[in-house]
Amino acid sequence: MLLQYFPIATKLFSRVEYLITLDFLEQYPTPAAARTLTADTLQTFFKQHHYIHSNRLESFLAMVQMPMPEAAVVEGYCAQVKMLIPLLRALYHQVAYLEKEVVRVFNTHPEANWWRSFPGASGPLTPARLLAWIGDERSRFPSAQVLQAVAGTAPVTRRSGKSLVVEFRRACSHPLRKTADGLARQSVRHSAWARDYLQAQLARGHSKARAFRALANRWLKIIWTLWQHREIYCEATHTANRLQHTLPKSA
Repeated sequence: MLLQYFPIATKLFSRVEYLITLDFLEQYPTPAAARTLTADTLQTFFKQHHYIHSNRLESFLAMVQMPMPEAAVVEGYCAQVKMLIPLLRALYHQVAYLEKEVVRVFNTHPEANWWRSFPGASGPLTPARLLAWIGDERSRFPSAQVLQAVAGTAPVTRRSGKSLVVEFRRACSHPLRKTADGLARQSVRHSAWARDYLQAQLARGHSKARAFRALANRWLKIIWTLWQHREIYCEATHTANRLQHTLPKSA
């Protein structure tokens, strides 16, 4: 709807459904209203919402002054946006409440700290998602390969005579695949070997999606191994083990 008459509003803040975006649209629901903003009023708005990117002041003002397509009936679109704002605001608060509840319940699990030990799983929801989709019943996944297949991070290999085809695995647990991918993407910020592994995959010509999927596949093998032995992940230990496997063996 905003794209029809106020497209730049979708780019002013990181997410349209965030409270700061909804409050902005409530005060400045049309391009014409947004063009009345001054540096002082925008600065006040940022301060009221504890917006940390105050250095965006000039670029923000420039964005709302940009030419935009004219909608035939701006009033109609604007009325719909105003109607949706309180609904989206209520939904935002409900989602925030549910996220807190997820974390609260997750913290009661005896292995909560174990799931948090992985780089990138220290956030509030990633470890909870891992526990939810992998579970705590070890016999459910008799091998790392089974876990990787269920998660869809391992490709499908098809052989026919002399031909060998490696395909993307479509039949899998999509929530688990999304969770594993999220862990992989977050881990590169906290783990040196994960960053190196990702770069090695990209250097081989793989797309970013495939590279992250390969990293997620690697993480699931690590998780499964430690999960079976109930061992806490240690970055230094894993880095040392990887180095040992890459060193040439003596004659």
